[in-house]
This record gives sequence, C-alpha cells and structure tokens, in this order.
Amino acid sequence: MMSNNKPTIYIHIGLAKTGTTAIQNFIGINRDRLAKYGIYYPQTGLVNNCHHGIAFFWSNNENLKKKFNIPQNQLTQFSEELHANKEKNILISSECLNMKEMNWDELISILPHKNIKFIVYLRRQDNIFSSRYMEAIKGNSTYLPSDKWLENNF
Repeated sequence: MMSNNKPTIYIHIGLAKTGTTAIQNFIGINRDRLAKYGIYYPQTGLVNNCHHGIAFFWSNNENLKKKFNIPQNQLTQFSEELHANKEKNILISSECLNMKEMNWDELISILPHKNIKFIVYLRRQDNIFSSRYMEAIKGNSTYLPSDKWLENNF
C-alpha cells in the first residue's frame, strides 16, 4: 500500500455483496500486524471492524445519526486521531461510505494529508441480484418470487 513513501489515506468503500465484511474482519484481526507495516486503522467510529460511525457522522441523514447514537464530538475525536497518526498510511473502511447522503467535502477537509486513494470492488449486477435475493430468502425477509422482489428492491 505504500506510495512513494508519501503517506496515503485509503478509503475502502465496500459495496454490498463484494466481500467487504471478510476484508474488514481480516483488518480487525490483523490490526497490529498492519500497524507494523505503517498502515493505521483508526479506532474512532469503528462498529464491528468497520467505520460505520464515520459514515453515519458524515452523512446528511439525521435519522441515522440518532439511530446509531453518533456522538457530536466524533468529528474532533476522528480528526485528532488521524492527525496523531499522519506519518502513517491510514485505511478507512465502510460499506456505508457509498450512501448518497455522504458529505465528502467535510470528511476530506479534516484528513491530515491529501494523497487519497479510493478502493472499490464492483460486482456484476446479475451476481449481486442473485446473492441479495438468496440472502433475503435465507433471512426469511421475503417470500416473493424473484421478479417481484427485484421490482421492490432495485
């Protein structure tokens, strides 16, 4: 992940059904090992190894902020944590960073360096549909035939 020895912020925008949870669990388990290689995974905003708290804070969606009890001082905490580790590469990951309500200008303005790279994995839409439909069936959240489910969810 090194880029010309210049610290970089990597923002992993994990889209649904692309292995994001597995990647985040790997990062959580190997956080200390990654730190030895100069990759810092911030603690502020972590929810189950992913930065949902950061995504929810910078979304313009007040309902999400209330629902997940995002503290008002999270901006200060996150900014201080990033600046305390500005000599390192920083990795941020959340599938919620792809919300249309994200306030990217505000988030980017507090980053300690402007060498920013986005990591996004795209999956064929037919595979996403199939995977999400099967997940809905397994979770008992639908009994609709696939064509009706598709109409309601995409």
